[in-house]
Amino acid sequence: MFTLDQIVPWGRSFDEYRRMFSLSDTDLQLNILGCGDGPAGFNAEATRRGDNVISCDPIYQFTTVELRGRIAATYDQILAQTRENPDDFVWTTITSVEELGRVRMEAMRTFLDDFDAGKAEGRYVDAGLPSLPFTDAAFELALCSHFLFLYSEQLGEDFHRSAITELCRVAREVRIFPLLALGGKPSPYVNLVADQARAAGHDVVIERVPYEFQRGGNEMMRVRAHLAARTPVPATRVTEPVASVAPRKSKTAPVPPPELPRRGTRESSPARGPKPQPAAGTEVQEAAFYAPVTSSLFRALPATTGPWDRTQQHGGPPIALLGRALERLGGPAGSRIARIAFDFYSPVPVSLVSVETAVVRPGRKLQISDATLRAAGRVVLRATAAHVLAETGRSPAVDQPFEVPPLPAAETRLSFPGIQRFEYADAIEWRVAEGDLGQPGPATVWARCRMPIVRDSALTGLERVLAVVDAANGISAELPISAWMFVPIDLMVTLLRLPEGEWVGMSSRSTIAADGIGATETVLFDAEGPLGRALQTLYVAPRKPGDFV
Repeated sequence: MFTLDQIVPWGRSFDEYRRMFSLSDTDLQLNILGCGDGPAGFNAEATRRGDNVISCDPIYQFTTVELRGRIAATYDQILAQTRENPDDFVWTTITSVEELGRVRMEAMRTFLDDFDAGKAEGRYVDAGLPSLPFTDAAFELALCSHFLFLYSEQLGEDFHRSAITELCRVAREVRIFPLLALGGKPSPYVNLVADQARAAGHDVVIERVPYEFQRGGNEMMRVRAHLAARTPVPATRVTEPVASVAPRKSKTAPVPPPELPRRGTRESSPARGPKPQPAAGTEVQEAAFYAPVTSSLFRALPATTGPWDRTQQHGGPPIALLGRALERLGGPAGSRIARIAFDFYSPVPVSLVSVETAVVRPGRKLQISDATLRAAGRVVLRATAAHVLAETGRSPAVDQPFEVPPLPAAETRLSFPGIQRFEYADAIEWRVAEGDLGQPGPATVWARCRMPIVRDSALTGLERVLAVVDAANGISAELPISAWMFVPIDLMVTLLRLPEGEWVGMSSRSTIAADGIGATETVLFDAEGPLGRALQTLYVAPRKPGDFV
């Protein structure tokens, strides 16, 4: 059991981290893990700069009050020990014990002031070596300060072997500082760990750094991990984790659904459209919408950015992320998600987000489950899914007439007059079958998600639908987006089946009341015919100065 009285908190500053690990400006743009950071100010200062740092340490299980009290209880003791051994240190940048105390306390106060907010945001994780909760290659750079090698006698050989293996699992590059044990002697495990890493195929170098306070502590170990080749899962792969009923064909009535009037005209086409094919040579700006950090913590990537504000996600990616979680939660044997509803509590920031799931109402024929998305500790989005038992032949198939439009040959860029490009629009391939996205009115589009929701994770049929359906209000806009906001506050999707193939069709129309409340209705389809419906409630208002335009 790890107890508070076992720790002696002593934190270093952002500037010290830069010098201890030879961090360049380019390094600081990477996704960084600080392993064993303790009460260092590095995370807080890096976050203020806009850098991406997650720190892990077992001391993060304690509260701010507890850590503050422990710092106060041990601070004078540490300085007294330093005064007794002045020759063990280099007094150049820090010139006295008193200055050392001020520098360390300033760093720890910076940490304490940030700790509650950072823990809520997922930046401070209660975890430690040799077993970390992070996914493979979750970070581009891992830093380990004053832990490995320093506590050689206390941790032992097996711990060091396991720790370096674990660090190389979660990060593409690992830097460890210093290479000395307590007392200033070289750690006996430096060569052992280096040899083990090289035997595993990693590149290992010992480098001089522009920092020395503990006498002789002026070198770091840099390990460039040769991870197993990570082949991104292609967006064309579809996997379904639960059973579903056999897909049903559309009736062949060659008329459009009467409730959805169209912009423009269309050529006559068979009721069942051709099997759509992906466009060749399409470039995308990201490998995924999210990078996994742990099984429940995700880093939003630029592809999530929406049109309303540069700091906010489009609704599609977080909706799909919760749908993914509910699908993985699963339901009764033979069931599938027939209805899923979402409520936005507030805009979803482009930042770290966490996902929680729970079964609210278990059952053999019907299960109700919830999923919650949090950012900075606050609920920003909630989903409720109904897993319904699906049994082929339990009922006759009754379809509504619907003519599936052919897939246009040319891609259409999702853009709006007066609105600058936003990354989510480029993460989806759009092909307009009916209407004109630059003009008000209903529209029918085909959409194909170019990338997985979570890096290196296969897209499912449900994810393909959810990734694009929240754009229905945009493609069927009745007001110019440059002057008006029509933001979805919710979304309900009912699915008769899941899509076949990678393309999802949406035939959408919007209506707006005079009091600023609107709705968007959408027929969802694929090449085989209709597959479900979606409904969004809209908040409609004129744009104000400062809105993202």
